[in-house]
Amino acid sequence: MKQKYTIVGLDCATCALEVEDHLNKDQNISKASVDFASGTLSVNYVGESYSKEDLEKKVREVEAEVSLKTDHAEMKKSSILTKRTYGLLFRIVLASVLLAIARFVDFQALWFTLAFYALAYVTVAYDVLWEALKNVFRWKDIFDEKLLMSVATLGAFAIGEYPEAVLVMLLYQLGEIFEEIAVNRSRNAILSAIDMRSNVANKFKDGVLTQVDPKDLEVGDVILVKTGEAIPTDGVVIDGQSAVDVSSLTGEPLPIFVKKDANVLSGGVVKNGALYIRVTTLYKDSTVSKILDLMTNQTENKARAEKFISRFAKVYTPIVFALALILAVVPPLFTGEWLVYLYRSLIFLVVSCPCAIVISVPLAFFAGLGLASKHGIIVKGSNYLDRLSDIRSVMFDKTGTITQGTFVVEKVKPENISTEEFIRIILAVESLSSHPLAKAVVASFPDAPETSWVTDFSEIPGMGVKAKYRGQEVLLGNDALLYAENVYFIPSTDIGSIIHVAINKKYSGYIVLNDEIKKNSRNLITELRRRGISTVMLTGDYKENAEYVAYQLNVDQTYYQLLPQDKVAHLELEMAKQPGAVAFVGDGVNDAPSLVKADIGFAMGGIGSDVAIEHAAVVIMNDDPLKVVDAIDIAQKVRRRASSNIAIALIVKSAVLALAVFGIAHMWIAVLADVGLSLLLVLNSLRLLWKKI
Repeated sequence: MKQKYTIVGLDCATCALEVEDHLNKDQNISKASVDFASGTLSVNYVGESYSKEDLEKKVREVEAEVSLKTDHAEMKKSSILTKRTYGLLFRIVLASVLLAIARFVDFQALWFTLAFYALAYVTVAYDVLWEALKNVFRWKDIFDEKLLMSVATLGAFAIGEYPEAVLVMLLYQLGEIFEEIAVNRSRNAILSAIDMRSNVANKFKDGVLTQVDPKDLEVGDVILVKTGEAIPTDGVVIDGQSAVDVSSLTGEPLPIFVKKDANVLSGGVVKNGALYIRVTTLYKDSTVSKILDLMTNQTENKARAEKFISRFAKVYTPIVFALALILAVVPPLFTGEWLVYLYRSLIFLVVSCPCAIVISVPLAFFAGLGLASKHGIIVKGSNYLDRLSDIRSVMFDKTGTITQGTFVVEKVKPENISTEEFIRIILAVESLSSHPLAKAVVASFPDAPETSWVTDFSEIPGMGVKAKYRGQEVLLGNDALLYAENVYFIPSTDIGSIIHVAINKKYSGYIVLNDEIKKNSRNLITELRRRGISTVMLTGDYKENAEYVAYQLNVDQTYYQLLPQDKVAHLELEMAKQPGAVAFVGDGVNDAPSLVKADIGFAMGGIGSDVAIEHAAVVIMNDDPLKVVDAIDIAQKVRRRASSNIAIALIVKSAVLALAVFGIAHMWIAVLADVGLSLLLVLNSLRLLWKKI
């Protein structure tokens, strides 16, 4: 069983790691995942699940101020400034005043000056000291930033560096506030980019228009959506017309025009006029709810870089403590300068806090997920976003994926009969068939079929249909049908799905249907090849049709007449020989086995399909094949940003650590290299949200 919560009150990313590590030690929990960037906690249980209250108690064993909320599904925005933040600001101001008094007022008694320094220090640092002390007594996760800051500043006090001890803690706490503001702003900016919810619905009840919660709407209710409002749930237009902005759903900038009888999806924004809509789907089952469900489940699947940072933080701080101890003890054995090297070791501790990396890397992936969502691409987790960067081969289905999936008549070839009569007979007979090709034939012509002249209609599975039209026997079907009925004909060399026509056992011509290639399918193959990614088409269609499409698109390899299990077999062979990841792109209905088997499964236009949502790692909201390339590009940008954040943090910290060893850096520089760097890298991660692809 899985539960998910919004987690409130986490002070820092290392606190999130401590909560995650603590919960994962519980025997009743198979996996716990805390995402500081999105503010979510996911828990998978082995057996019976804990209540929210019991789980909250367990979380508070390591973080006393944390609380859990069950409104996670809506991913609500965070308050930029909390009560805790205002309280901390007051303490910073008060401590600054006390520090100024101690520094600039000339007291006659030294103890009076020291008292003001001590009071200023305790005012700004008591919560940090208390948390560090609790961790030491519990002997759990003692090597965190709170202990680093406590040891460093108390050490400064011990060697007489009173102003610096207070100033360092002031800068640290001020940096914590800026960091919290930056993270909350980042989180809110990302959520704003993907937020497509309507908070209210205008419902007609007993002829009166009232505002209700969209969750209270029922199928059959009539609602009014005005200009500038978002459609609250899926429905059908019963009156009115308007352009509807669906960019939040599909990533497409151009609005679509809808009028009476048009189906509309929740999340679309009415641009002009008003629409009267009859509700066809409950809010919990609507398109917007499915998307939000995908978004809330993204953060529990972490990327390799995030997992590395989690492991890195657990071993990094103890190593730094050991190095600081060596710096404080070993050099003075040769120089005798104990206080000098103790001070340098304290600076070493301050600058070594891993927060800059621990925060910025997960935030980079969270921003990447938001960027993908803005462009109509839902990626189901940071791990998949990371894996997208490794794709070296893309395998895809044909029908409905790189073709439209709707057949149209491309050629009409009558023999010994007029074209008009030929079409009239075909329409009359095919209109009685339920086969998709028959429906495509009827839809390709504007004339209404004359079904009253058709009698003795019967379908022959796998071959075609037989009927009488004005007393004449008519056969419509493939080569096998004509062979079975002993009709002489010359097989056609045309490419496509061919329907032959025979009247009274005499061949009367044929029509050719083809599935139209999507406009961006060629661009997909071109762009993949430009990135060094191989392309393979897997289809259940006949050889001639498959090779014709493959030739038009210039696909590297093509396999045809495949059953679903055959596609999986080819996919497994490709995965065995490729050093990188292999993606499969399908329509999300018939390709579920391949979507599951692939390293990355793409569902094209599959948000309406439960199969796509369940099995695909990536859901593309519209039918644009080129979004596959966009997803890969976004993933590579995120990986570069996360890698650059790690590199910048390590370079800056290494430089300041070296300066500390040689006595060049002061403690306040170390604080800036910690909290200032964290703030810089958070903003660097957020820049992803406005990247163009």
